[in-house]
Amino acid sequence: ADRAVRDDKKRQEEEKRAAKAVVTNENHRRRATEAHTMIFPGSLAAKNKQYVGDLAYCLGLSTDGTKAKILERIKEHFAANPDLKTQDQYIGLFNSTRSRKRA
Repeated sequence: ADRAVRDDKKRQEEEKRAAKAVVTNENHRRRATEAHTMIFPGSLAAKNKQYVGDLAYCLGLSTDGTKAKILERIKEHFAANPDLKTQDQYIGLFNSTRSRKRA
């Protein structure tokens, strides 16, 4: 009985790894074909890991790790390359279009 449970758990883990590999491969394919046309508007804090990964890929950064780690690399990259902040692809990340209420 214990062996059957272990085998089932192992099979489920393998299926999960395989599904993750499919998503990862699809992200790589999509990024390779669409990176030059991607535009990044809005605050990064509210974006999901895939979106943050897309931005990292376009900047030539690693897309590995947690969302927080990827965001850290992105922020460091923009700090080291401030001219990128004026490029059409990335300017929306830095120029808020929301109007703020004034007291």
